[in-house]
Amino acid sequence: PGVSPVLLNGETSDTLFIDSNKFALLGLTVPGKVSEFFCLVRNGSQTAVSGSGYAVYGSGAWLANGKWINIAPANLGATESNLADQLNHIPSSAYDKTVYGDWYQWGRKKDGHENRAIEAVGTEQFYKDSVFGVPVDSLDVNGQIQEDKTIYGKFIQRASGTTFDWRDYPDADPNNTITSPADAWTWADATNDPCKDPTSSLPSGFAWRVPSQSEWTQIYQNNTWVWHVGNINGYEIKPGGAARPTSFFLPTAGHRHRNGGNEVSVGSLGCYWSSTVTKTVSYNLYFLADAIAPTSTYTRSFGMSVRCVAD
Repeated sequence: PGVSPVLLNGETSDTLFIDSNKFALLGLTVPGKVSEFFCLVRNGSQTAVSGSGYAVYGSGAWLANGKWINIAPANLGATESNLADQLNHIPSSAYDKTVYGDWYQWGRKKDGHENRAIEAVGTEQFYKDSVFGVPVDSLDVNGQIQEDKTIYGKFIQRASGTTFDWRDYPDADPNNTITSPADAWTWADATNDPCKDPTSSLPSGFAWRVPSQSEWTQIYQNNTWVWHVGNINGYEIKPGGAARPTSFFLPTAGHRHRNGGNEVSVGSLGCYWSSTVTKTVSYNLYFLADAIAPTSTYTRSFGMSVRCVAD
């Protein structure tokens, strides 16, 4: 109190000021920049210097070629976006949405099927033993289940078939070996992208979307991933290195199995969808404590986490 802090010579990109409680605040303005700071106090002939601290501006990560991508501070469907509270939250069960968020079947928009808190209730048994998934005549032009159908908003189970997809596709051959969904039925289509749902609690001012497989790969390759052990396990992503601040946290939210709708490996496994398809499956980020695979693939009837990104 009573001391006016100043930036060191040459430090002009950030703003230092004192708030009403006489705390020194460093105002960061450059996304992704990791700033180092310390406190130097002189009193007569005495000089005291604190240890170094670090801060990073923005929830995001580095891509290739020094490009910064914004990343939502929480999984889609989660209710806690504060990093410290995410790391310290004690989940009530594997179906606790607070930090884990929801489980989406690939290509589906937000319609209720994704609600993690439902547990296995809300799954649809009718297609469980069908060779094909939801028939075309139950889908709209965007490949979503029509709202007047009894299966609308339900998690569609698949226990047999060659692709284990939750839906059938137009003009599929008798063996259902179509290599990819129709273009208008993917998450590349804004109509289907759950990150664009206006009711989702995402920070305003960004054009959120599901990340591509290439983006997950670049996020893995160009940032430091540190395994976090706590009430909720997962990876802390640090743009500036292992000793630098965490930009965002990916919890081990597990996934919902296509057969039975039950939770799998919550607390030990992370499965995060991408918007990218390959043949009869879609890419996802998959990780355990000792392994990270940004080019994993799963069939589209599994329920998995979604973490939204924005340019």
